[in-house]
Amino acid sequence: MKAYTAALKKFARTHFSDIGAGSSTTAVEQARNAEELSRDLMKISSNDRIYFLVCVSMVAILFLGSFFLVLFNLNHPATVKATFAICGVSFTGLLKQMISLWKEKTHSDMALVLARNLPTNELHAFIQILLQGK
Repeated sequence: MKAYTAALKKFARTHFSDIGAGSSTTAVEQARNAEELSRDLMKISSNDRIYFLVCVSMVAILFLGSFFLVLFNLNHPATVKATFAICGVSFTGLLKQMISLWKEKTHSDMALVLARNLPTNELHAFIQILLQGK
């Protein structure tokens, strides 16, 4: 969620620093800022999708590896026990990472849709609400 929050903060900083400096941002500048936010969110979503697929692949490889290790060592209970212990911890870590990536991807996708469809002033208000919840 760090990249997602950083993108939102960057967008909010750009908007409020312009207001704080006393300069009025033009519609073109606001549109450019919103477009930059859209690009950032799209990049985050794309990266999270790739990382999620890597985690899914690792879970599949780990499952198949443990399956065959157990299958070929049925006569060695200590090996089977160690395999289940190691794989259980690994599965838990990978699933935690997958959930985190999926949450960030979902939040980025939702914010991306809103960034493309909300008027700029409403988008700024929405982003401030999101950042207050962090």
